[in-house]
Amino acid sequence: MMQVVTRRRTPAASCGTLSAKQGSVEMRKITFAVYNPPKEGLPYLAAIIAPNGAVAAVAYQTAAEAEIHNLKIAMETARGVE
Repeated sequence: MMQVVTRRRTPAASCGTLSAKQGSVEMRKITFAVYNPPKEGLPYLAAIIAPNGAVAAVAYQTAAEAEIHNLKIAMETARGVE
């Protein structure tokens, strides 16, 4: 079963590495992070960092929305490697 581990870090609101007994080694190396806005008025960023260093990010008004986005992407990605 897939599990997303979330840790609190600065400057990131949360950061997790997908880990699972099933799936490829590459899947387990994907990092999902939610970054706090650097100043008021800017959005939270839901970021996904691939093993090759590629980064994708989507802006959200709240940390919760960004976390939900990353969880959905993690689940979709895990289904794709099963």
